[in-house]
Amino acid sequence: MLLFVHTDADSKDDKMIRANKIEPARQALQASQEKDFCKTMVSIVPIPMTEAWMLADTDLLKKQIGTSKTNIDL
Repeated sequence: MLLFVHTDADSKDDKMIRANKIEPARQALQASQEKDFCKTMVSIVPIPMTEAWMLADTDLLKKQIGTSKTNIDL
C-alpha cells in the first residue's frame, strides 16, 4: 500500500513545504499505529501547480510505478 500526499510548493523550490507540511505528516504517520495507517508515504510536491485530476490517471500511475495490478488491488 502507498499513501500519496500532495501539496503544491507555491514557491520556486519545495524546501519550506517539505519542512512544514511533508515532514510533519511523515513523522505523524510513523508515530501512528501500523494497523490504522499505511506507513509507506509518497510525497508529491510539484514546483509549478498541478491539477488534482492529473493524479487520478490510474493508467499512467500504474505505468510509472511499473505494476499491472487492478485499480481495486492498488
